[in-house]
Amino acid sequence: MRVDIHYGARLTSQEKVSDSIFRFVLQLPAPLPRGASHEHCIIVRLPEGQPMRPHYLYVPERPCDRFELRVRFPAGRAPADVERVSGAFHRAIDESAGNAETIPVDGVDEVLSCFVDLAPRLGYGLRWTPSDVV
Repeated sequence: MRVDIHYGARLTSQEKVSDSIFRFVLQLPAPLPRGASHEHCIIVRLPEGQPMRPHYLYVPERPCDRFELRVRFPAGRAPADVERVSGAFHRAIDESAGNAETIPVDGVDEVLSCFVDLAPRLGYGLRWTPSDVV
């Protein structure tokens, strides 16, 4: 996995906690006073040909005001359906909620979703059925 910090922080360490869980430690430009906010952007890319589980889930360790997730699928191989996952227990990510919000894939094979007021230890992200699965 390749991680690039687009702006707002410096990556100081990266740890593979399990087969599907990664932890990144970031250095901010300066300590934040209590109640202050800070914005940063992380770009995560998989090496060409590396398979990916059919979801991306962010599980914050601390309260998070806003999380914006953009997933770009390989050209011409976007899934038909993408579901928004909000406030899920991380072990339930592979189970469809049944009433989950479906988000359309745009004309350049991307999906964008924004989450606000994220609770610690709950998952937020996107889940899809791979395009090669019938």
